[in-house]
Amino acid sequence: MLNFLAMSNPAFMVAAAGLSIYGSMQAGKAEQQRQKAIAAQQEQNAKFEQLSAMQAHNERQDRLATLIGMNETSRAVNNRGSNDRSIAALTKAEKKKSATADGRAITQSMLTISRTKFAAADARASGNQAMRSALFQSVNTGLQAYDRISQVS
Repeated sequence: MLNFLAMSNPAFMVAAAGLSIYGSMQAGKAEQQRQKAIAAQQEQNAKFEQLSAMQAHNERQDRLATLIGMNETSRAVNNRGSNDRSIAALTKAEKKKSATADGRAITQSMLTISRTKFAAADARASGNQAMRSALFQSVNTGLQAYDRISQVS
């Protein structure tokens, strides 16, 4: 019965189209806001990853400095000269190990940051697409309403 009234009364048809358009636009805005929030969270995650990577790097450097200091202390305690090959070999091995660990950690961190920034950009794009979709759906609803009204009038 209500559908019949809406189909025969242009005022009801305009109201129904208006409500449909309004609903589509509100749904598009809501989805865009949701995607913006996701993007903001992903950007924050990238910043946290960057901070975490810097802290881990500092910890690795502190560990290396401690090990080199222990080697130097051992050299002094054992009354070895500065040209002692075993101490130099230990120091060189620790530096190489530290450089390898640093390189791997930096690469992993860069990949993680890149993924989170991509996820943020993807979320923003999804939000924009939701608004475009809502707009096109609204235009379609308006054109259909115009077509129906012109048939009734």
